[in-house]
Parts: sequence; structure tokens; C-alpha cells
Amino acid sequence: MIKANNVCVHFPKEQGQFIFRKEYQQILHDVSFTVEKGECLGILGESGSGKSTLGRVMCSLLKPFKGSMEIDGLDLYNSKESLAPGTLAVVFQDYTTSVNTRFTVRDIINESFTVLKRRTGESIDVDAECIKLLELVGLNEDFLYRYPHQLSGGQLQRVCIARAIAVKPQIILFDEAISSLDAHTQVQIMDLLKEIKAMYGFTYVFITHDLPSVTYLCDRVLFLYKGVVEEILPVAQISEAKSEYAQKLLHSILDIKHDQVRTII
Repeated sequence: MIKANNVCVHFPKEQGQFIFRKEYQQILHDVSFTVEKGECLGILGESGSGKSTLGRVMCSLLKPFKGSMEIDGLDLYNSKESLAPGTLAVVFQDYTTSVNTRFTVRDIINESFTVLKRRTGESIDVDAECIKLLELVGLNEDFLYRYPHQLSGGQLQRVCIARAIAVKPQIILFDEAISSLDAHTQVQIMDLLKEIKAMYGFTYVFITHDLPSVTYLCDRVLFLYKGVVEEILPVAQISEAKSEYAQKLLHSILDIKHDQVRTII
């Protein structure tokens, strides 16, 4: 389980009003939420809302100046113990920069096997396991020795998903992982994520600015606006959202659909 308790993050301003005193811009304001095992939580917000900053806190990449972030009861920043390598895997928005362009697909996936072997000590047949993972994400063994520049965006993101699965994590965090893909490929990837979650029981955190993808994939949605949690509710009850920001997002989607219908007519 993931538990955020009153997480606050601020960054120094580039040019403050006072010469001898640092000024800070607060990005996250007392953010609290939980994610249950096997659940998919969507973190929804527009650009600049702080959602990717929150993702960095969850990945142990950014220590909050106040509050705590726990995974399975372990405080990531205030505990003497460390989270076991590979407990949480990440799939990023920019798949082109999240892989080493000099690596083959086999090398990219093998990065996770290296972490897995360090954590469990188990012996791994890299070629055989890579082929299994490629087949799982809809690619065949012909891709094993291809390089990133030889793949389409959707194919490379599938490889990144295979790399995340390879480490056998408890949690996978997706940070705008489908936003750079075309609409058809987005649907294919979301279908894939649903299948994988059903197969392995992973816990997902799905960070996005896209409401339809949240309603398609997630169990609950957290609305984040200017670093503040506006509302958290089950996706099945999303039409009952009470916060002004959530209602604004819902109405914008309805307006787009109405415009599309008028265009067709």
C-alpha cells in the first residue's frame, strides 16, 4: 500500500524579492492519499499542477520538506531502511530519453533483470525471458536485437513496459506514459495495461492530464490542482464530483463530445 501524509514540496525561486533571504515557490500543499494493493489510482491534473513532482516524491527522487511518503509501511525519507530495489517501476512519458539509444531491446530489458538478480539472487535465462516479455506486450522475438531508432513510438513504449514488468515490481507508476502516442496507439497500450494488471495483480499509479484515459483504466481518481488535492473519488462516481476544478474538467469533456456530434451531423 502507498500512503502519502501531508506531503509538501517547494523550490527556491530563481530571483527573489529579498537579497539575503531565499524565497520559495510551493508546488505541493499537504497532499494526502492512499493506494491500496492491486488498485489503479489516477492522478489527474493540468500542466503545472504538481502531478509529476508528486511522482518524483513517490519514486524516492525528491524529498518533501514536510510530510511523509510510505510504501508498505516504510517511510521513504525518514527510515533507516531502504525500499527493496525494484519494488516500484516507472514508465515515463518520453520513451526516447528513458532508454539508452546504444542498447538493443534485449539490453534495455536486461537492465531490470540485473536489478531482479540483485534482489532475489535467482538465475535468469535472459534471452528466453526477454522473448516471453516481448510476446506479453505484443511484440515478437524479431525485436530482440533491434535498436530504439528502429522502433515506432508505440513499439518503444511497449519495450519500456516490458522493462518495468521484468523487475517484478509491486507497483508501476506511469508518468504521462501514453500522452506522446497517437490516439489509436493510446487505446492499444491502455488495453495492454489492463491485461497485465489482471494477470499480475500490480498496483498502478497513473499520472495524466487526460480524463478519458483515467475513466477507462483507473479505479479511483485524484484531482490535483495547483498542488492541492481537490477531490478523490471512485471513477464509477466521477459524475458526482463536487469540486469546481473537477466539474470544469468533466464539462470540458462533455463540450468536446457535443462539438464532435455537431460536426458529424
